[in-house]
Amino acid sequence: MITTTPLTSVQRKLVAPPRLRKEMTVSRADSESLYILRGFAIIVVVLAHVTDWPIQALHFCMPVFFTMSGYLFQAPGDLKKYLNKMAWKLLIPYFLFLFLVSIPRMATEYQSGGWETTGQFIRVLLIGGEGLKGIYAAFWFPPCFFFAHVAYTLMRRHFTPRHINLACLILLGMAMVNSYYFPSFWLLLALNVVFFAIPLLHAGYLYRHRQLSAAEDKAMHLMALALGAAYTLALYVFNAPYIQMKLAHYGWPVATTVAALAMVMGAKKASDHLQASTVMNQVFGNLGRASLIIMFAHQPIQMMIVGLFDVHHELFRIIVSIGLSYLLYVALEVLSARLAMQPARPPRILRKQMPG
Repeated sequence: MITTTPLTSVQRKLVAPPRLRKEMTVSRADSESLYILRGFAIIVVVLAHVTDWPIQALHFCMPVFFTMSGYLFQAPGDLKKYLNKMAWKLLIPYFLFLFLVSIPRMATEYQSGGWETTGQFIRVLLIGGEGLKGIYAAFWFPPCFFFAHVAYTLMRRHFTPRHINLACLILLGMAMVNSYYFPSFWLLLALNVVFFAIPLLHAGYLYRHRQLSAAEDKAMHLMALALGAAYTLALYVFNAPYIQMKLAHYGWPVATTVAALAMVMGAKKASDHLQASTVMNQVFGNLGRASLIIMFAHQPIQMMIVGLFDVHHELFRIIVSIGLSYLLYVALEVLSARLAMQPARPPRILRKQMPG
């Protein structure tokens, strides 16, 4: 009879595949910092859709959502459960909101041309991506994020770190070719933008898992600050290009991407300091938690304010579209908790400060 000696914990770590090792956990302070950053980024997204203010220096705010998702990445143990969770979080709300905001337009299309024009309109909705405009302007994001995150998860599950680095370089090269040589080329559901999104996820993952001394880390962030400031100057003085992810316009090959990542690093460092502020957590932090719903809802709301009430005041539309979107988020959180038979957890802004 053959007997085996149980492996020690150290031996189990050595023989375990790298992709299955436990990822670093996120501290509460880090989590609050990321919510603040996402809150700032979603406000910039709303500003870009409502106004024509010269905010191109904040072009890094769309990459923030992908980069910080990579920063938070943890390899799922159960792939099927993970896919189901991601679908419920992104694809189900995507199709639900897409259908709800399209009901008036579908009724109009049916009255004017019957099922033929209605079918053509539905086809445009299902293709998605760059073809979605107007009230659908931000709807390219959820399916793109879903497929990028799933693809990166599979890469981390089956590829070695070296192969992941190589794959991301190839994907980044493909994205630059799309942007520079074939700017009018796009795929359904913004799948061509996934080529650019996956390297952003990987950059966020590498940024979190960096192993630098305190001096090296400080030097890296100072260099990022200098690079971000230099590119911001170039944006306004020399009309340097900026990133427009939906259109697959990524600016100067590699240079604009590196500058945007430097700005993301600087913004993350700033939010690390701001997370200690109660006001920042209650305002920007809560908006960060609601950022996906705000992404869906703000554009239909602000355009209906113009169309139904003929109100064009930009600041009013910004405040109302963000405010109503946030209330929708709170309502959905309560409904979700009720359906799960769990007590709803009120938003931080509504909670009393507890001692300790």
